[in-house]
Amino acid sequence: MSRPIATRVATGSFWGKRGAKLALFWKKKALLPILWFFWGLSCAMAQYSEARYAVWRELGVPLAKVDNYAGCPTNLSIDLYKPANADISRPLLLLLHGGIFADGQRNDAAMRYMAQSMASRGYVVASMDYREGWHLSSAPAATCPSTCWGARHTACHLRVADSAEVVRALYRAMQDAKSAIRFLKSRNRLDSTDCRRVFIGGHSFGGSAALMAAFLDQPTERPIETFALAPAPASPLDCNRYNPCGSTDRIRPDLGDVDGNLFTDAGFSSNVQGVLVFSGGLPRLDWLQNVQKPPVLYVFHQGCDHVVVNTGGPLYRPVNDCLQGCCPQPACQPLRAMPYLYGGDVLLDYLDGHPQLGIVRREDVVVNGRAISPQFGCSGGAGGIPFCSNPNYKPCHDLLYNENRMAYIATFLNAHMPPAACGGVSDVVEAKPKTMRVFPNPTQATVTVQTDWPLERLDLFDANGRLVLSDGVPQMPVTLAVGHLPAGVYFLKATGRGDVVWREVVVN
Repeated sequence: MSRPIATRVATGSFWGKRGAKLALFWKKKALLPILWFFWGLSCAMAQYSEARYAVWRELGVPLAKVDNYAGCPTNLSIDLYKPANADISRPLLLLLHGGIFADGQRNDAAMRYMAQSMASRGYVVASMDYREGWHLSSAPAATCPSTCWGARHTACHLRVADSAEVVRALYRAMQDAKSAIRFLKSRNRLDSTDCRRVFIGGHSFGGSAALMAAFLDQPTERPIETFALAPAPASPLDCNRYNPCGSTDRIRPDLGDVDGNLFTDAGFSSNVQGVLVFSGGLPRLDWLQNVQKPPVLYVFHQGCDHVVVNTGGPLYRPVNDCLQGCCPQPACQPLRAMPYLYGGDVLLDYLDGHPQLGIVRREDVVVNGRAISPQFGCSGGAGGIPFCSNPNYKPCHDLLYNENRMAYIATFLNAHMPPAACGGVSDVVEAKPKTMRVFPNPTQATVTVQTDWPLERLDLFDANGRLVLSDGVPQMPVTLAVGHLPAGVYFLKATGRGDVVWREVVVN
């Protein structure tokens, strides 16, 4: 049987001996540039919806060493998943695992599945560590019987000292995520990624931290809980397995700027093109505002979520309802001091009511069986499901990953993918953030402010948010008299040419 003519042309048999030399000439001189031309077109026209590539992994890439909530040095690492293709302008997706800031891992099953699935579609996917843990309450651990549905959710690492600890934990995770984004952008040539095509996603508290990393871009959005606080009350609980150095220090120092302080000198921002949130929420809805270029938003949440309530509420509210109403008291104690989080339904309703924000979104709110609610009762009477043994609770906080859902997500992101920068490097290098020196600090009499940008106004607020001092159109350097103020922590707001910078001032 004769070989196809295309095969014979390629091998030279069609042309004879002299033809083989001619074919080789065209292969070297003409065919290769043509292939490069069409390969360049494929870069510009690439799609990232269909799973078509093999995936190879680069595990344990060091990110940074940072101090956790108790001052323990903590090593953060990243697992990279890369498609086996020739694309030099790949989109990048950073994933943050769930785990209640205590027992999640970057290589858990959900993160591995999502990373493998998105990498097979042409993404470079990074699954990262972030700082976990928080100071604990002095309340004794629960001794609930196994028959109580909420018993398995009352481990000591959930008994936070106060609601500020949860906000501080979210803030630290957000800072770590922003640092990871800048780190990954800085190695775009190594990973063949495009800095304009960066997305972030997360599950549970990782989803909340991803939302914050995508939308908190103003110093004025910094939560008051992230400034220096008094030490957390002493706790008899022995739950320090998350401290690499075993520290029981109760310090609560200032956590710094919303962007953190790692990889800030490389010239890359922490901006993202889109955010995926699975079963997460936000402590404040107004954090969705003030974004210069809002990212696209995908929201997945289940109506029966018993950790982050889809319709909004304190964390673990259904668990607390179970403990308070259905389980033996006082042995089974509620999880106190949990802050209020606005879940997926509330986030979407807020955006529906604020179309001026221009946030393009895709919602995927799932009703998975009957929600866990006090309406089911504790005894199962009147045809209700016993609240403390509701069979639907187990998958209610999961992200229910499968190929159909991943294809749905990938199609949404692909529709909002910026044009490729086929050189592999984006042109979004940005100026360094504004700097401001405040000294001496702490102070007893005066504090001096020095900036590298013109100021229009200085305002000083006390810890309760009351304005105690103001100076309009100040000239550099500015000296403020604070000796008459009561000793304590104050917050200095500097405004100028649209920039706002906050600093803590301690008067002693």
